Amino acid sequence: MVTEARLFLPNVDISHIKQESDDLAKVSAVLQKFRESHSETWKKFIQHICMDGDLPMELETQLLSLTGEGAEGISWERFLAGEFKGSSRRKLVSTNRYKKQIVNTILKKYGFRDNKKPDQMFVDPLIHTIKMTKVKQRSKSGNKIFSAAEDITDSVKMAQMFHQSNLSKTHTILLVGMPGTGKTLLTHRIAHEWAGGGFGQFQLTFLFEFRQLNLIKTQFTLKELLFNLFLKPETDLEEVYEYIIENPQQVLIIFDGLDEFVGKMSQDFLQISQDLKQVVPISEMFQNLLHGKVLSGCTVVVTSRSKILLMMNDLLDLVDCVAEVLGFNEQRVQEYVRSFFPEGSLQQQALLYLRDNHKLMHMCFVPALCHIVCKCLKHMLPMPPENTQLPQTITQFYLKMLNIFIRKKQMSYATEGVVLKRLIAELCNLAFNGLKENKTVFYDEDISDALKKFAPHHHLLSTFDVKKMDSSIDPGYSFVHLSSQEFFASLYLMMSKTITHNKLNTKLSLKSKWNMKFKTKEEFTDNFHIFLSGLSSTECRSFLVELSENQKVLVEKKQETIMKYLHKMADTNLSGPKLIELCHCVYETQDTHLARSIGSHLERYEFKNFRINPVDMTALSFVVSYGDNLASLDFGGCSMELDCLVVLEKCENIRSLSFRNKKYGDAFAQALSKCLRNMNCLKNFRLTAGRITHTAIDALREAFLYCQQLQEINLQDNSLKSTDMLAFLDLFPKMDTLKHMDLSNNEINANSTLTLTKAASKCPRITDLKISVEPKTAIFKSDLAIPVSSPQVKRRRRDGPAQSIKKTLSLASCELTLEHIPQLVEILTDCPHICDVNLSDNPLGDLGCKVLVDALPKINIYGKLSLDKTELSAEGILYLVGSMISCPNVKQVEIRFLQQTAVIHFLTDREDGHRSIRINECRMSLKLLEKLCIVLQKCKGLSDIDLSDNSFENASICHITQILHELPDLRSMNFNGNKINICEIIKLTECLSTVDNMTDLAISYLEHQNVLVKFQRKTREKTPKSDEDTCGVLKTFSLQMCRITSHKLQRIFRALERCSKLTKINLSDNALSCQNIENMLKFLPRFPNLTFVNFNNSDLSTNCVLLLANSASFCDRIKEVDIRSAEHMCLHLEMQQRAKEVLIRLNNCNLGKNDVDQLVKVFQQIPNLIEVSMCMNKLYEDGILSLLSALCSCSNVTAVHACLHPKETVRILFSPNVDSLKEIRLAECNFQPEHFKRLLSVLNDCTNLTHFISKRNRNFLDVYSDCLAVLSRSPYGVTISIHEPSVRLEHIIDLIHANSHFVPSVKAIRVRKNKVILELKGRMDCTQSDYIALAQSPKWPLSTGDIPPQETPIRDRHCRNALDGDARKPLGL
Repeated sequence: MVTEARLFLPNVDISHIKQESDDLAKVSAVLQKFRESHSETWKKFIQHICMDGDLPMELETQLLSLTGEGAEGISWERFLAGEFKGSSRRKLVSTNRYKKQIVNTILKKYGFRDNKKPDQMFVDPLIHTIKMTKVKQRSKSGNKIFSAAEDITDSVKMAQMFHQSNLSKTHTILLVGMPGTGKTLLTHRIAHEWAGGGFGQFQLTFLFEFRQLNLIKTQFTLKELLFNLFLKPETDLEEVYEYIIENPQQVLIIFDGLDEFVGKMSQDFLQISQDLKQVVPISEMFQNLLHGKVLSGCTVVVTSRSKILLMMNDLLDLVDCVAEVLGFNEQRVQEYVRSFFPEGSLQQQALLYLRDNHKLMHMCFVPALCHIVCKCLKHMLPMPPENTQLPQTITQFYLKMLNIFIRKKQMSYATEGVVLKRLIAELCNLAFNGLKENKTVFYDEDISDALKKFAPHHHLLSTFDVKKMDSSIDPGYSFVHLSSQEFFASLYLMMSKTITHNKLNTKLSLKSKWNMKFKTKEEFTDNFHIFLSGLSSTECRSFLVELSENQKVLVEKKQETIMKYLHKMADTNLSGPKLIELCHCVYETQDTHLARSIGSHLERYEFKNFRINPVDMTALSFVVSYGDNLASLDFGGCSMELDCLVVLEKCENIRSLSFRNKKYGDAFAQALSKCLRNMNCLKNFRLTAGRITHTAIDALREAFLYCQQLQEINLQDNSLKSTDMLAFLDLFPKMDTLKHMDLSNNEINANSTLTLTKAASKCPRITDLKISVEPKTAIFKSDLAIPVSSPQVKRRRRDGPAQSIKKTLSLASCELTLEHIPQLVEILTDCPHICDVNLSDNPLGDLGCKVLVDALPKINIYGKLSLDKTELSAEGILYLVGSMISCPNVKQVEIRFLQQTAVIHFLTDREDGHRSIRINECRMSLKLLEKLCIVLQKCKGLSDIDLSDNSFENASICHITQILHELPDLRSMNFNGNKINICEIIKLTECLSTVDNMTDLAISYLEHQNVLVKFQRKTREKTPKSDEDTCGVLKTFSLQMCRITSHKLQRIFRALERCSKLTKINLSDNALSCQNIENMLKFLPRFPNLTFVNFNNSDLSTNCVLLLANSASFCDRIKEVDIRSAEHMCLHLEMQQRAKEVLIRLNNCNLGKNDVDQLVKVFQQIPNLIEVSMCMNKLYEDGILSLLSALCSCSNVTAVHACLHPKETVRILFSPNVDSLKEIRLAECNFQPEHFKRLLSVLNDCTNLTHFISKRNRNFLDVYSDCLAVLSRSPYGVTISIHEPSVRLEHIIDLIHANSHFVPSVKAIRVRKNKVILELKGRMDCTQSDYIALAQSPKWPLSTGDIPPQETPIRDRHCRNALDGDARKPLGL
């Protein structure tokens, strides 16, 4: 006791207590020390003594009373004096008497007496505790099957789970497990062990079975539950009950089979505290016990099948400990067999038979099946060897047992065959109706007298006492196990005449056996569909026909129905647990054709977070092995015993195998390595999230060598050391098919990175390497993998690897520093074929990058070197740029300083020698720029420089322009986003004249300032001479989107005028004013080679338009003024010579009738003007007439074409060889009477007019006679063309009849479609004979010939389209 006290009082000196000779004095001294300490320490010590010490119950009760947790608080002095209250003593005595009564009952009912009888044997099953956090996470995530996949510990004892940390709080233990794993037997064993003196912390133990509680329909109190439904005290009931209420921590209550409970659980009626005298249903009483509303502090043990966790999530909040009952392993099976069989040859035969038959051994891992197997062995082993073939499935075992039983009875009583079958049929009917009604306990009235005598006698039913509320006892019956009831129920479906094959089809389902939360399950339970599948096999047919009284056709149809259903289920999307269930069903049939069909449908098997036992693996292996396709098996978070891998070892038909569980260790990996040796078709292997060491690594490596088709190995998250990973990398040279190896999330640091990189660089087959420390990544790839059957394998092994192999190395985020660079350089130098190297996110710093750059001439890189986020300073940029000098193979240096990106690109053998530098987003000081310029001068073959977004300081451009002569291969320079001022712009502009090979300077201010300079290489290869070579380097200048003043524009032009080779100027989008445009025009004569000037989106006022129209007078080389709108304004010039002809286009210039006179004056000042086009202005009818009137006096005008609709189009043709206006075309004009007067005046003034065309002019026919009168007076002949839809020949004849004095002037009339052409003679051509002929003949000559129209060349397309008539089709009169 003194030793135990030291653990709780580490800081208190109690060494002197050992010197006391009297034990009572020692105890009193120790307890006094605790009394003087903190009260919590005192309570913990007393609880520890009571839990672990073997104390008399009376002393334990008194000690607990000292802490205030007993029935009645006892003072320290009274305790030492031995005083104790009489009432408490009487309660304790009565309780001890009741305890003996319970002990005798339990020992009599659950008599595990030295394991002498098979029915009373007990072998401890495997029990694994589970962390509550994982259980709750799985239940909330909705996994189909509960699993202890990740957090299992070694098998534990029940005593460990009974340990309580708080005696005032109810301690709940939940035991879960699959059917037949021994949960019920374990509860009996707990009760039996307590009755034998174990679990001394409990004064009383109560055991209830839900299958019996289901029979209680009335409500009851806690007292009635404990005494009426379990065992009533023979005396002193009230004192015992009071003791229980006052000492709940000494009470153990066991509830067995929660999954069999048919009542409804609900949280609605839970109270803060329950009145002990209040009657409630069993469901409410059960929940109140768990919640601690009644008997708070007691210990409650609940057993259930695993699926209860998914149905009752709230139950997990009340549970302190969850454990899974797993059943047996091989050691426990052998222990059970030794207990079942007496020592001797039969025992040894049974053990040897199970060791040699792995399938049978794995089936025995389920204790319920182990018992059945032992019974079969006991019957069959004494037989001759040819008759000892045991069944292979659960169904066959049950049938075998039943068949043995029937054969025995028939041999003993030959006349009982019919009666026996009838009793078996009645037993099957009882089982089926029980499941349908959720009933597992049966009364006398449920069973016939014959069956009562028959079934219990032959252990087909078990009998027990059913307690009623009045403490009376009725006999009860149940099947020995729920699985037995399921078997007989499925047998009923197959042999019953009332169940047709169509009805049977409605009973089949692989869906969950549970409905909604807190609701009862459906009529079918876990193994029902498995038994039905087993009964559908052909091996069972004869037995089923015999039991069904020769109903062979009905049995065959039912078996066929089940087979079709299983085929159908293979085509559905099944979860992992349902896949296992389907495999169990197929395995039970033992039908290889069915297995082949279903295995061909199921190529990928994915299992997550549930336990897989050897029996499951056996069923899975059966389906996979017979399938035509290679299967992919993925076990994620599934716990499994090593025996599962023994089963998998015989399954060769696997393409991909994946395991993920953090509890997989060396033992698992070693067992798995044995399994891999036979998998010749395996291509992908994953073993992740485990804990393997070098012990298992050698076994795995050796196993991989047997897998000649293996392409991918994934060993992530296995706590591998660098030496372990090196061992796996050694597989690449030995495995020609290996493509991918993932060793991520293992021990990866800077040193291991270099170690792995060195090994990978020396392996010719590894072509791609990716390693990082954060996140921990290590991926190795090979692009050289070839099929093992390929003839290249032998050739490669003979000749060695190809020398053209190129590697990609990614070492980003590997925590590499300056001290690691020498070793890295050594690795890269020894690797002859490197494509890309990525060293991003490593703190190399300036010096680290410098050392690396200096070593580049020794390193053969054909792709790029990435140095992003390597803590590079602005000064460090110079080191990277310097690689252009030290390493001739550097193609491009690309740096984005703010984004911390830096990449060096290298030349390949097939690329030209163009080299470029790109430095962006660096706030480059003038001092840094000076150093950069010095470096740039030394770079040979530099063709492109990008210095965008560097925020240049003033005078920065000056330094750059000074080195342009030193860069003969330069093709472009980019200065975008540097906010270069106008002085720097002018400096660049001057370079057009001073730098011979500078060809283009483009400046714009769209969103940011963009400055691009282009060059022509001085060292280009000689080619045949072109015009460009003859004239020298042609140059262009562009300034856009700049609101420039007149003064600045003049400065730019002064800088440009020294550039004699300037051919194009672009001043678009600068909103040039009229003054700016005038200044520009004055400078144009100073550029002899200038051919084009663009100034879009500039001033388009009338004055500016007139100025541009007269631009030819400023510069006689202008050959075209092209103004189509404000968005299109440009001038075209002849190079080095005067323009021969001038063309003016003034479209969309808002010209009106008031501008006509000034325009005509401008036209008269341009002697070589040949054409003017004015479209989409605002002249209208008045303007057109004013224009005609003004042009009549112009000597060089030859034709005027005008059309007002749909777009106003005016075209004027000029010719220096013509004296006056010859042709007028008017179309689509809306002339009013006053307009016609002006038109007639114009026609009268045009004495040399030869053609007049009118096309669709409104009301023109009204003045046609006046027009004819005016034109008939012309001294020369005139051709009048009228293009009107309504004009007809009759109109013209009537008009001439009405004006007979015109007849001598008419030369001919020609009619075409919608067109009439009237040819008039000039007055000088008419003779007296014409008038005589007219008087003598009633008709005048009318020609039907076709005179080709006299067309004047039209250069403006818009005018031509507007004025051209319809298709010319002559019409004879």
